[in-house]
Amino acid sequence: MKYPGSTWLLIIAFYAVTAAQPKPQIRYPGPTREAALRCPGAGCIGSVTASPGDQVEFWVAGSNLASVSGIQFQPAEGIEVAKIETTNETVHATLTISQAATIGKRSFVVTSPAGDSNQSDGELNFSNFRIANLKIDDVANNNGTLTFRVTINYTDPTGVVSSEGLNLNTSLVFAGHIIGGVGSGYMFKPEGRTAGAKAGVMSFTRSYDNIQGTTGAIFSISLEAKDGRESDKLQATF
Repeated sequence: MKYPGSTWLLIIAFYAVTAAQPKPQIRYPGPTREAALRCPGAGCIGSVTASPGDQVEFWVAGSNLASVSGIQFQPAEGIEVAKIETTNETVHATLTISQAATIGKRSFVVTSPAGDSNQSDGELNFSNFRIANLKIDDVANNNGTLTFRVTINYTDPTGVVSSEGLNLNTSLVFAGHIIGGVGSGYMFKPEGRTAGAKAGVMSFTRSYDNIQGTTGAIFSISLEAKDGRESDKLQATF
């Protein structure tokens, strides 16, 4: 038997259930589930780096994520989002990056029937300047001065950065977590690099003063050029 107004009653009931669902909350993205869940905290990188033409795995951690149905990047051009999988605390998707994608950083939110999330504190970074194989050695602490040697591989296929000289036009941006935490940014002159090379190895030595009894740290780095392009963020524990 059909009662007058029954359709409206169903709509109102559905709206009440939907409105009661909490909006998703997100923190930082990562290239793996473990990297996303690590943030915030020691060892957090907090971004995903890709090059135009890449297909990458994209994870983001947070809360109330089980009903998430999409990821919205800003700007959105050049990004295809597929294979979204969710749990209450993570969202995973496969991103395909267009060859024509513009270099730079993208902010993002996730979407669900309850509404959009907050904007993540991290980002998706498009760069064709990449670093890999971060190595820390020659660690020593002499009279409270901690020193260590850093070595990385780099690739710069367009030559825009390396052809101008990394020691002149590229800053090394790093964050080191030692005891209470130490962070800074500075210019550097890498050793063992061929001027104008589009791939190679660079090394440098870093020191911290007044670090009594400390022989290790969590060290993370990225390279950033004056035009705003930024490499991957890498980290090592020593």
